[in-house]
Amino acid sequence: MRIRLPPGLKLWLEDQAKRNVRSISGEIVFRLEEGRRNDEAAREARERGDIEATPDRLNGDDQ
Repeated sequence: MRIRLPPGLKLWLEDQAKRNVRSISGEIVFRLEEGRRNDEAAREARERGDIEATPDRLNGDDQ
């Protein structure tokens, strides 16, 4: 699969991959899986009736 990334996003992704000791492909997979887990957790929380649950709040980023 080939994708085009804006130059700034590509540089950021390369930096993150290096910091996390991953290949660029591994970093992309990690971040996609993390996003999927967050989406699923938010959906499950909404189904339970926890309307305050959003992906950013599930990660503790709500400060």
